[in-house]
Amino acid sequence: MKKTILITNPRDDDFKLLGEIVKKDGLVVFPTETVYGLGGNALSENSIKKIFQVKGRPSDNPLIVHIDSSDILEDLVINPPKEAYLLFKHFAPGPLTIIFNKKPIIPDIVTAGLDTVAIRIPSHPVALRFIKECGLPIAAPSANISGRPSPTNFEMAVSEMNGLVDAIIDGGQSNVGLESTVIKIIDEEVKILRPGEITEEDLKKVLPKNFKISYNINTHKIESPGMKYTHYKPKAKVLLCDKDKIKEAIRFFNDEKVAFLLFEAVPEKDVIFVKYNSLKDYARNLYSDFYMMDKKGIKLIIAEKVEEKELGKAIMNRLKKASGGEEFTS
Repeated sequence: MKKTILITNPRDDDFKLLGEIVKKDGLVVFPTETVYGLGGNALSENSIKKIFQVKGRPSDNPLIVHIDSSDILEDLVINPPKEAYLLFKHFAPGPLTIIFNKKPIIPDIVTAGLDTVAIRIPSHPVALRFIKECGLPIAAPSANISGRPSPTNFEMAVSEMNGLVDAIIDGGQSNVGLESTVIKIIDEEVKILRPGEITEEDLKKVLPKNFKISYNINTHKIESPGMKYTHYKPKAKVLLCDKDKIKEAIRFFNDEKVAFLLFEAVPEKDVIFVKYNSLKDYARNLYSDFYMMDKKGIKLIIAEKVEEKELGKAIMNRLKKASGGEEFTS
């Protein structure tokens, strides 16, 4: 088992150490505004092989490359569309990932053999400082064993990755809590491959009016992380539940090993439940609540469905993956 360096309140010397680790093909778990990432040198096949091995990630599931500025885009990709710069200007640093045609400098293992690469600029100050210190693009899927909920705080990251990586940096609780929105620009169309905090409505406000926005979330061709495989799943079984069936589900599942994740509905009796005050609250805390429920030994989680629009679309995307689409039926 590897000796993992745990770093809280990182200082200049810590970042220098982390940069050296990455330059020697080591792996570092670092915080972003979305979830914690499992980072390695995106230009090194050896480093990328370690990422796939540590996560137990299928080799046909591409990785996202993290950079600290759009200034280096043209070093990594071919003919980036002007709309990509426009979107990065408005939403980056931030939770937006864009698919580009890649240059040979990006190893094929990063992109699962595709001729495209996913790139984003995270907004977390620790992430930006870490990438800058490395002086390299950083390939970073979420810092969890493949299929599990992504870590959104230091405790979760340590629980998943301690002993498997060279270092883990504490950056507090992730502000967004769900993985980034992933898009692909084709001519005058933007395809959303994975919904996130940056919504269709947000994109429409920035893109030229002639642009069309479509969704391509469920596909046999994997163009982005999170498209094909079961993801975000806690140890507990997850069932989705319509708002108008919550009370019935509470009566049906009257057990200490059952918990409810509720958006607006209020339970009739004393059951284990987490109540969210807003869609942002639901998104930010979903994975950490999955983690908490697993620690409590909860066997079944009933998650209230939300309307699939704006941020609700991203929440339901993650809940459907976690539940396998299974719902409570009376």
